[in-house]
Amino acid sequence: MQKRIAQIWNGALEPARTSGADNRQVLEMAALMERNCERLKEKLALEALEIFERYCECAEEYASLLSEQAFCDRFSLGARITAEAMLAPHPEE
Repeated sequence: MQKRIAQIWNGALEPARTSGADNRQVLEMAALMERNCERLKEKLALEALEIFERYCECAEEYASLLSEQAFCDRFSLGARITAEAMLAPHPEE
């Protein structure tokens, strides 16, 4: 367990980047978003395109921060559940 935590800390494991990588629905949604983004870029005037690109950068950063926070929250919850399970009194067998 400690090795995995160190790998996550050092960037060797990136659960957030691979999350959904084998989920067909996630892959289809990502492809749809990319297609729609490209179609929208083709239709926008230069000024609107610049604003849209800045919006997309903000949205990507927001999604990244949200994903990181969700990972931290899930990890913390898992650690608390593990601690409770290990510290809970066990009935005599």
